[in-house]
Amino acid sequence: MGCIASKDDESQPVEQPKFSWDRDDLPDPKDYTIANQNDTECGRKPGTINGQQFIIENCVNTKIYLFDYSAMVTVDNCENCVLIIGPCKGSVFLRNCKNCQVLVACQQLRTRDCRKIDLHLLCATQPIIESSASVKFGCFQLYYPDLIAQFEKSGLSVYNNTWSVIHDFTPLEDGYNWSLISNSKSIESNIPKPSIEELQSVATSFDKEQSIVPLTRGKLTSRFDDSCLLVLFADVKSNCKEFLMKLNENNDNYDIRQTKEIAMSSEDATRVFKSEKYDQLAKQGPVIALELNGENIIRLCEDRLEQLGISLSSIFISKNANTAKADIDAFYNFVDMTLGV
Repeated sequence: MGCIASKDDESQPVEQPKFSWDRDDLPDPKDYTIANQNDTECGRKPGTINGQQFIIENCVNTKIYLFDYSAMVTVDNCENCVLIIGPCKGSVFLRNCKNCQVLVACQQLRTRDCRKIDLHLLCATQPIIESSASVKFGCFQLYYPDLIAQFEKSGLSVYNNTWSVIHDFTPLEDGYNWSLISNSKSIESNIPKPSIEELQSVATSFDKEQSIVPLTRGKLTSRFDDSCLLVLFADVKSNCKEFLMKLNENNDNYDIRQTKEIAMSSEDATRVFKSEKYDQLAKQGPVIALELNGENIIRLCEDRLEQLGISLSSIFISKNANTAKADIDAFYNFVDMTLGV
């Protein structure tokens, strides 16, 4: 005998199978896309992207502000646009764009088939350009209250910024496809703050005193003869921002050429600093290193460290101007070997 369903059984709705793409909690791609905008201003506030991938495409004469962290950002076919892109834990790609002003922090940056792009950049790796021309690079400078937490969520360090070390896949035989933006030029002269009320509430600032990323001049230029290497070990590195603010008080006669946050083993510390007294300090965690350039810069640093109550036993600083270049070379050779540059 077979098993025959009753009428009551037939009246019950049959539950349909659910597949992964039917989930209600999956993000809607439209929430993470800005496309086909002309002569307008738009963006996303903190807490609205939350590490998702974001797409910007086919926009003209538009100001776009992404005040949140993301996984990856692609910008395609945009012209005469202003873009602020908050911390991106992966790559930012610009393709087929021209006459754009861009402020962005990311792990990797690549441009392809772009023309006349100004990039104010924090990039943890070498920025890469390809089939692009008239690309200008400057240092990322930005503050808004949520930015520090967004950097942490994206895994980016404000001290790992190779914005000026550009790799060009399609170099010219004579000259360059890129150049550097002068540090004296205000970011706000290129990139306006938001004007719509919703985004004004983010409270952005381009003031270098407020920026969470130090203003670095880059490895390619030097204004002063005197240099020094300053390394803050784990127990005092949280004072780095305060130290730089103190260094800047009533003093413009110095530059930060480059910064780095990196872990060192005891063996690394002995080799780089040529002394075993830093072994235990290196074990405590990643260090922050500053290459500083300025008049009497070693003396100036020592004075500011003393004012902040930072013991010289918790830092490494070049002994004198004669040994500073060797100190800098030794440390950044270690960085290059560690990162495989």
